[in-house]
Amino acid sequence: MMHFKGAARPHIPALLKLVDDSDPHVRGVAISTLGRLSLEPAIVVPVLANKMATDSGISRVWTAVALRGYGEEMDKAQPGLLATLGSLGKKEFEARQEDWRKTELKRKR
Repeated sequence: MMHFKGAARPHIPALLKLVDDSDPHVRGVAISTLGRLSLEPAIVVPVLANKMATDSGISRVWTAVALRGYGEEMDKAQPGLLATLGSLGKKEFEARQEDWRKTELKRKR
């Protein structure tokens, strides 16, 4: 889905349903995918913000990472949200971005 970002738009509702799946792995993949796609911020950001408010531990961190994937769009969708994150998920987000950049460089070779 990541390479055909726009084509993933119709799958956003299904991913949002998986955010509350009973399997933690499924939840994690859905949340991570939503953050990487960064589509439909007006719909997705409030769901992820609510999830972060109710999660704890590493799940909360990875939800913050996904929210950071929305950048400025996150604050447009939910003003003040970025400020409430503080440093939560920042280091992990930056590491993920660097991994993604390296993967893309390899793919283009």
